Amino acid sequence: MLTEDYLLRMINLALAALVRIVGLKATGQYREALQEIDQTLGEMFGMRADLIKRLDDRVLLNSLTFHGFLDIERISIVSDIYKEEGDILTLQGRTSECYWSYLRSLNLSIEVALNSGASENVPPANNSVNSIPLDIKIKTLLQKLEAYNLPQETLYALASYYEQAGDTARAEAILAELKTKPGFP
Repeated sequence: MLTEDYLLRMINLALAALVRIVGLKATGQYREALQEIDQTLGEMFGMRADLIKRLDDRVLLNSLTFHGFLDIERISIVSDIYKEEGDILTLQGRTSECYWSYLRSLNLSIEVALNSGASENVPPANNSVNSIPLDIKIKTLLQKLEAYNLPQETLYALASYYEQAGDTARAEAILAELKTKPGFP
């Protein structure tokens, strides 16, 4: 059973790793930054990073649950890690690969917003390296993904996020778009 002390220690280690990742990215040490990302994800989840990257977002979120509650701080950190990975892959010209990193970051950021109470202007997690408000982070990720069609699950979550934030026009626009897609219930 995970204890709160263990989780806090894990969060602090992940934050330190995130700082190193950002520093490596800033100095152009992309390969080392990607290795740090893989190592950090491995430590956070207790399995190899390549296996973690194959996990469905729901399974990933279940592993970030403590006593029946989502661990918002760890989810936020993992979201930041995936955003950094997307940025690094973009800087390396690996645009087809960055999609999955940005998408996972977006999905996790939406989950943080939906489970943090109010979605609009939610401050970053207490220990976050990033001081970017959550609504700006989501908007930035959406801009990075604008060239792609988002999966239906992401669009549903995004509609819920906008509805919770009080932006019913955007929520309704997304739902209207979803109605035109095949497989809409």
